[in-house]
Amino acid sequence: MGIFVPEANLPMGITVSNVYMSFSGEVIYTVPVNGQYRINTYYKVYKDETKNPDTNIRIPIVAQVSNIIARDVYTILYDELKTVYPGSTDVISIFSLIDPAVEPEVVKRTGDETDFGSNVMARAEQYLLVNPTDYELQNVYKIAEQNFYGDGLASTNEMNEILQLLNSNVSSSS
Repeated sequence: MGIFVPEANLPMGITVSNVYMSFSGEVIYTVPVNGQYRINTYYKVYKDETKNPDTNIRIPIVAQVSNIIARDVYTILYDELKTVYPGSTDVISIFSLIDPAVEPEVVKRTGDETDFGSNVMARAEQYLLVNPTDYELQNVYKIAEQNFYGDGLASTNEMNEILQLLNSNVSSSS
């Protein structure tokens, strides 16, 4: 499935016409945020529904809903995509029936992961307020911040790297 878009101005400033857009093969993240759900993924822009040749045009999209159970995640995402590109039409392609796309993995952050990440981010933020010239920690923090709050997930590696930097900085200043 996908949508046909007669004319689109892509976020990077490129204008395209008569293109096919799809979420096939993309990982979809759902994150609970203040009683709602934020759904993050990417969509791809192809020349047509055959999706050949593959494309490197991937654009992030975020949808926010209060009830994720009421509708299919794909329906939510395609509805959001159609608001970005008015005039688009749904395409159910024979190509998707012959060669189905890999089902994306819907990753949800657990409450423990959210608590752990929130605590690590808060500690780093407090430390950086007092030590704004700690550029190594600031760089890791910025990446983790974007992933944790923006894209929905920050890896455990990022959080552990922040903790390691915090612990080494605190022990070296003692």
